[in-house]
Amino acid sequence: MSSTTKRGLAVREPDPDDGRGSRAVLTAAGLETLRRATPGHAASVRKLFFGNINHHELACVNIVFTRLRESLQRNGRKST
Repeated sequence: MSSTTKRGLAVREPDPDDGRGSRAVLTAAGLETLRRATPGHAASVRKLFFGNINHHELACVNIVFTRLRESLQRNGRKST
């Protein structure tokens, strides 16, 4: 986190839900950097991850991540 704050890409803000911690928030420059990086990152994920599993394995991955998301939601965690 310190590298991204030094580069002006994010700032730390107090977590309104948990006063003990903080959360990272993208700055306008950070959001623009993320937007520029997204296409290349997505292409890498497709090639390196999805390019190496078949549709049966992908169905298993979907089951696992769906279960994890549901668990996070039941436990009051935000997920996107």
